[in-house]
Amino acid sequence: MKCDEIREKLNAYLDGEIEDTKEIRRHLDTCSDCRRELEALSSVNDFLSQYEDVSIPQPVIDRILAIPRRRALGSLSWFAKISIAATAAIAFFLGVVTSSEISSNSNPYEDFSIGTETLYSFDMGGEG
Repeated sequence: MKCDEIREKLNAYLDGEIEDTKEIRRHLDTCSDCRRELEALSSVNDFLSQYEDVSIPQPVIDRILAIPRRRALGSLSWFAKISIAATAAIAFFLGVVTSSEISSNSNPYEDFSIGTETLYSFDMGGEG
């Protein structure tokens, strides 16, 4: 196993959540970087184990999780919300009309020809 793969599993290894630990132990025997990482995680776990688990009431969790949703929509004015909805509706309508036009026309560019006089007139600023 590579170091990246081992590091992803170190927390589970420390918590005893991995059944087959032979590969991880073999890697830790040969890799000082991963051993240091395991020692650091172990000291953090030891430090945190001193403290009691705190139970957070579900209504508090629900309110905290609702904050980003309220901010995302609440920061927009009513005009911005209507503008977004109108823009989406127009884009959808144009997509439907354009796709039906293209599918019904064998050559969608046949009505889009411009004569050379018009091009010269446009480019040179002369009359056409």
